[in-house]
Amino acid sequence: RHLPDDWREQVWQHMPVAYKEVGAALCLCPARPAEYLREREDKEPGGILVMRQGNTLRFESRPVKSHRGQYGTVRSIVSVDIVAAGAPARYLAELCDQAGGQFLITISSVDALRKSIARAGKRAKMPCGVSPYTFRHQCIADAKATLGAGPAVAAAAGHSSLRSQARYGRVEHGRRGGSGLIAARAERPPREPSIPIAQRLGELKERVRSVAPAPS
Repeated sequence: RHLPDDWREQVWQHMPVAYKEVGAALCLCPARPAEYLREREDKEPGGILVMRQGNTLRFESRPVKSHRGQYGTVRSIVSVDIVAAGAPARYLAELCDQAGGQFLITISSVDALRKSIARAGKRAKMPCGVSPYTFRHQCIADAKATLGAGPAVAAAAGHSSLRSQARYGRVEHGRRGGSGLIAARAERPPREPSIPIAQRLGELKERVRSVAPAPS
């Protein structure tokens, strides 16, 4: 069963105050739930840093599975347009203003976040269950529709290799400009795939161009 186009905002509106910040960030940034943890198993600095720069929100995260920067992208940076991204972005922008321009979003438990989102989804009467990873997959699908399959999508998702994105967020479920996405980059570029994988990525890019809806 398909979720409505604005399902993220609907679920976010039903989340309790304690999870409003992380819920808003999940609507806009495809960071993994574990990257919001205050105390991470990999000992990396926890949380997602949110910064306001004019009409843009910037999210910075340190992807898990990087082994303290030995592998992966080290740091992922996602930028969204506050106006285009809607209520969740405006909410975070106001918090940035109150905090002097930036603040850190953290959680103490991924399981508690998962349960809170599941309850919010039920209160919002979603046609199927939702989880933090439902948000992540939707953001990655939007990134594919907006930026095309390739390094920018891998950077947004915190993938160490370009080939990983093939398992996340189907482009036909994404919306060009969805969640107000403007750009994404990584401190360390994702690994280039082998030639066969590169060919498949090229085919996916062509598919993106053919099925992505025009901006509304």
